[in-house]
Amino acid sequence: MTDHQRKTSRIAIIGAGMAGLSCCRELLSHGFKNITIFEARDRIGGRIADSSALGKPVDLGPNWLHGDSPSNSLQEYYHKPGVTLHDIGEQNAIYTRDGRLLNTYERENIEGKMWEYVDRAISYSSLHSEIIDEKLGLLDFVEHEMDRDCVYDERQREQIRDAMVMFGFYIGEAATRQSLKFAYLEEMVPGETLFVASGYTGILNAVAEPALQSSWVKVKLASPVAIVRTVKGRVEISLEENRENEDVERFDWVVVAVPLGVLKGAEKKGGIKFEPEMPAGMKEAIKCLGYGRLEKVYIKFERAFWGDVDQIEFFSPEYTTQHWPMSALSLSQLPAAQAQNTLLFYTYGEISAFICGLEDEKVISFFEEYYSRLAGYDASIDVPVAIVRTSWSTDARAGKGSYVYAPAGISNAREDLHRLRQGMADRHVLFAGEHCADELQIGTVGGAFASGIQAAVKLASTELDGDDGGGGATTDTITS
Repeated sequence: MTDHQRKTSRIAIIGAGMAGLSCCRELLSHGFKNITIFEARDRIGGRIADSSALGKPVDLGPNWLHGDSPSNSLQEYYHKPGVTLHDIGEQNAIYTRDGRLLNTYERENIEGKMWEYVDRAISYSSLHSEIIDEKLGLLDFVEHEMDRDCVYDERQREQIRDAMVMFGFYIGEAATRQSLKFAYLEEMVPGETLFVASGYTGILNAVAEPALQSSWVKVKLASPVAIVRTVKGRVEISLEENRENEDVERFDWVVVAVPLGVLKGAEKKGGIKFEPEMPAGMKEAIKCLGYGRLEKVYIKFERAFWGDVDQIEFFSPEYTTQHWPMSALSLSQLPAAQAQNTLLFYTYGEISAFICGLEDEKVISFFEEYYSRLAGYDASIDVPVAIVRTSWSTDARAGKGSYVYAPAGISNAREDLHRLRQGMADRHVLFAGEHCADELQIGTVGGAFASGIQAAVKLASTELDGDDGGGGATTDTITS
């Protein structure tokens, strides 16, 4: 685009999450001066949100910095003043199926084996993805490797399997659903994995500042988009509240920065409808990619009866009603300004679906079967004083879930992700979000940030015939 075209072209961004805000920031840096952001919620941030109901703010969305290195596109923001990062310690506790606490040697051995097999799977997937049966999952590979390693002790095999099941907490779905063929997409960004103790709100606000302060940007909250229609080289946007009278706004380009789950529900009531319909390949890509259901439950107590433990894992406990595995993090071990007597439980998949259907009282009863096993627990004293929990799995604005992954059975994950990154340039529609990130940052906040920049750069480098002030282009070509 010429400088004049950038100044006069009307650009719409759908979604004011990390991807949409980073896209806006980048567009402003390229000289665009007519940008409108449509956000369905009454706030910015998308899945980045917090709650102060426990006394100190806690994140309802992401908690972690995945890879503290230049490979993380958001790294500079993690090290701005006011951001506190915490290296979670290694004082971990693992309880076996029968409720026995593993000793240090047993725990380190099992954890070591688990990550060794994950690393092997990722390496094998990276080298042999083209020939791996798409039906195979991560646990199929582990069974094979245990045979190869001559792990015949059934008790040890059971504990390694149980440890691998815990990988579900990393992808937001049962580990049995994780594709072996595309396990390399789960490779970690280089660098330390750190807990964002001060929360993501400060980072979000820093990214959002240019959009919120610029006179060239309109941010329309509580404005859910219902229809994205391409007509003669321009894109018409209809809001949900205006479906009947078809009031529209017209733009030269649109960046759709909504969660993958929202795209999956595009043809359902309350979703975003594309006219004309998406190409078959794009629809198939959106359908085939997996969308996790990771949830968080914070339970606060009067005291941290669990002591100096950092993380706690419960291996498929036979002593609980549902026998579901569980993972918890102690917030009492955080730096003083953020520390509180709270356990953060993570759930995924069917566990999340079950939890979201319960009232708070029943949720506490559900988790009592777990935390009552911890050393130091006294039923007469250690009664929860507050609870905060997420419900992304039932939130239509979040697409009823969180975070992309490659499920077993998918045949072309790399091509599917590439399609999303390329968007529908011929219709003047691009996509952004953690599902459009580069392969190393898929499913991360850094990936969402990078995808917004990528979409903006694509748009800015578009070659247009003519220079009529936007909306009059006859052809366009994405050049990068």
